Amino acid sequence: MLVSLSSCRGAPGVSSWALTLATAWSHPHDRVLVEADCSGGVFGGRYDVAIEPGSAELVSQARRGRFDADLDLSRFARHVRTSESRDSELWVVPSPLSSHEALDVWRAMAAPAAEAMLHDDRLWLADCGRVWHRSPVEALLAIAPLSIVVSDGTMPSLLVLKARIESLPNQTAIIVVGDMQYTTDDLIEFTGADYVWNVPHVKRLDSLAAEFATSGRARRSRTWRAALGIAQTLAAELQSPGQLARSHREAHEQTKAPAVVDGPPAAVPGDVGVASAPAVGPEAAETVEPKAVEAVEADQTEVAS
Repeated sequence: MLVSLSSCRGAPGVSSWALTLATAWSHPHDRVLVEADCSGGVFGGRYDVAIEPGSAELVSQARRGRFDADLDLSRFARHVRTSESRDSELWVVPSPLSSHEALDVWRAMAAPAAEAMLHDDRLWLADCGRVWHRSPVEALLAIAPLSIVVSDGTMPSLLVLKARIESLPNQTAIIVVGDMQYTTDDLIEFTGADYVWNVPHVKRLDSLAAEFATSGRARRSRTWRAALGIAQTLAAELQSPGQLARSHREAHEQTKAPAVVDGPPAAVPGDVGVASAPAVGPEAAETVEPKAVEAVEADQTEVAS
């Protein structure tokens, strides 16, 4: 099973959220986080992970067709010793640090690698980073049953989300990091995404993601609780593709407020009048509200305890 994660602009924390979600995701088979960022990988430098053979060996294995059930992941992936006991293990496939080398890896074999990951029983999360037009890793986004787009909450970043979501053929989710001027329902209507979450901006999220994966000491944080809620919802979506999203969309339509005659237009990106998103307590992410989970109040000082 293949899940892609990407961004449209800037560096909103795709790799940190990819590692966090890979840790939080419950799956009966191994979870494999693949660095597929053509701008170059970060895990080697950030977490002192050996980058060889890494993604180059992964795409070489894909040349042979679909992955076998007994595929030896240690040939190209690094095992992450998590703080909890699960039936499935967590693995990371690092990418070359150089954008030139990373681009060479994925330019040659992105499509066969995507097919191999798609038809494998393991959960493959592809960290595609910032994806530009005609990027080689668009092949992963094109066939992934679920694509997650990570964005900051600034107006330029939100405006480009619509085109990205419309280009993705299957189920879509957006994670907006930090404050934004719109509600998650506004963003669902504007972009057409199946799910939208607004999560707090957290300083040192890269370090916090490593804490989530290895020691577990930071798992009382609101970011971890939000990640659990997101992973739980999206895992259920992959079990019954489209059904959960359709039921959430119907529930959303039924609960929309009736139109007000001569009132202001609905607040969507590009409108002049914008209503602030109502605050919702941190339990919202844990209970997994349909379609959208509002942001808990921003916690600029949240660090690992």
